[in-house]
Amino acid sequence: MDFNKMCRGWALGSKDVKRELLQSKGLLKDGAFERLRIEGKALAEANELIWENSLKKGMRAAGRTDVDAANDWKSADWKVWIAAELKRHTSSPSTWIAQKLNMGSPQLVGVYVNRLVRDLEQEPNQKHQDIIAIYGMTP
Repeated sequence: MDFNKMCRGWALGSKDVKRELLQSKGLLKDGAFERLRIEGKALAEANELIWENSLKKGMRAAGRTDVDAANDWKSADWKVWIAAELKRHTSSPSTWIAQKLNMGSPQLVGVYVNRLVRDLEQEPNQKHQDIIAIYGMTP
């Protein structure tokens, strides 16, 4: 009956089923998963679901689509704003963010985010604050 295969991993089912499971446990709301006790491949899969959820939330808040991510400048303000929120509220790596938002080299994500933080310290940006408010994450 292949019982060993049924006892591995953190959840059986499609990506959507696993996403619903994380949402039902309240783990996809804000990217926190303290109550999740998994590791290895299962943790990586759960992390990616959390990152994707946060990215989609940011894209909706910015009023952008995957087509916009593919066609807009690598350093477009809205991309940097989303990247900054992903870095601040999730464990998503720059490599993943750079790929999903089409931001070029992963090192550039850090450069853009650091520049944004420095600029916001000198002069707050209302458009950025509006997106964060819609995003549901306060600074």
